[in-house]
Amino acid sequence: LRPHHARHLARRAALEGADLVVAAGGDGTIHEVVNGLFDAAIGRRAGSRLGVVDGGTGSGFAESLGLPPTPEAQVALLEHTRAKPLDLGCLACASIDHRPVCRVYVSECHVGLGAVVCARLDRHAKRLGGRLGFGLTALATGLLYRGTTLEITLDGGPPITQRLLGLVVANGSRCGGGMRLAPDARLDDGLLDVVLIHDMPIGRRVGFLRRVYRGTHVDGVRCSVLQARRLRVRAARPVPVAADGQVIGVTTLDLEVLPHAIGVLRP
Repeated sequence: LRPHHARHLARRAALEGADLVVAAGGDGTIHEVVNGLFDAAIGRRAGSRLGVVDGGTGSGFAESLGLPPTPEAQVALLEHTRAKPLDLGCLACASIDHRPVCRVYVSECHVGLGAVVCARLDRHAKRLGGRLGFGLTALATGLLYRGTTLEITLDGGPPITQRLLGLVVANGSRCGGGMRLAPDARLDDGLLDVVLIHDMPIGRRVGFLRRVYRGTHVDGVRCSVLQARRLRVRAARPVPVAADGQVIGVTTLDLEVLPHAIGVLRP
């Protein structure tokens, strides 16, 4: 598949009346397929249902869905399971070349550190497997990454201005080879979990990464979690943005949740 080919195929299938469109691949492929379904949709809900057969490196969305571990079991699930509602995140920002971008995403949106990790996760790191590839790239990037000051506005409230290593706006609870950045996020609660990764000395960053895999990093000191239905992120200089492992653009960034925007086959 070439870039955006899965998006084109999904859009065409939906316009031709497909009731079920199956994404076979990782979070990036799923991201393209869902955006293709929304290209064909009228309003804020996709007409076609989504099925997933996981074949990616990180398998974050598949783990958030609770899919069985093998492709054979996942295919069997498609035949015997009814669709359940799935929220989506919707983002608007500027592309790298300053054009407006609007996307929906299934799992998580990263601002800052996580977006840089996505950009640096090259083919060689992916060959190491999800947990090791993502982990080594996150560690190498996190030890050198300098935080930035972000202004975050949640649901139209007063702005929160903090120096952060990164910001994660999560729909799902898992990403990047088993990382649990938003351990309590739910795919169908109509809310986005907003994870603030506070700036910290280099010596604490290795321990923080270990805790992310256990989901015990949310201690209010290294990391805080808020919830919102919509938010805006501003920065004095452009900060990279990624969603579902794909680099999308730079801030300023607007996000909102689309509750029960698509039906997905899941246990």
